[in-house]
Amino acid sequence: MSETETPSKHLIHGATSMTGDLMSMVVDMAKALPKPWQQMNQADQEMWLEKVDLRVTDAVEKCVNIIASRDSEPFPAIVDSVTFKSGVKISLKMEKASEGAHLVADHTGASVLLTVVDTSDLTSDNHKPSADKDQPELPKLNPEGGEG
Repeated sequence: MSETETPSKHLIHGATSMTGDLMSMVVDMAKALPKPWQQMNQADQEMWLEKVDLRVTDAVEKCVNIIASRDSEPFPAIVDSVTFKSGVKISLKMEKASEGAHLVADHTGASVLLTVVDTSDLTSDNHKPSADKDQPELPKLNPEGGEG
């Protein structure tokens, strides 16, 4: 984005929504901790991190969908198959109750604009924290017998 461009309402809403969602999630989960992190064993830390992962992933996916949608009507779908014959035939999978499924059904036979936004790079597992080990790792010995 250049200095003269202003952020879209979707970008502002997405950032505001994500910040609030993540802050609320962290505060709620921190309040529910049975004891401070340093006093929890590795198994308890891992269980807590799994819960955090689920809640953060949900918040990030919502935000990504808001930002990616811009001024269109977004709906999540999985590309089930693509067939190249006389033209291209694309099969999508969506949840039955999805508003997007009804929107697509309403436009059967109509010309529509399909925008593909791969959100996987925005919701990846990179840089997730890990639990502290209950026992420190043993020092590695070099072939000469000393630590190293």
